Amino acid sequence: HLKMTCNLIVPRGKVKFVFYDEENDNKSILEIGEDNYCRITVQPNVWCGFKGLSSKTSYILNIADTSHDPLEVERKPLSFLNFLSK
Repeated sequence: HLKMTCNLIVPRGKVKFVFYDEENDNKSILEIGEDNYCRITVQPNVWCGFKGLSSKTSYILNIADTSHDPLEVERKPLSFLNFLSK
């Protein structure tokens, strides 16, 4: 997102998130869910991708600071975040 700040919570299951800040060339990987319950705040202009890791359905709750606007989102192929590298 170009303007939106996202607050991500996984109340059920387990999810792997990959974040990339192009401006600072910083990549981070976090896994959260029932066994590691927390909130991740994602600032605007940080690339984000996610993958469910649980054998059951996982839920992601996004508490955003503004309404969704499809015009303030940029997309890249999932391969851009390369889930296999650390």
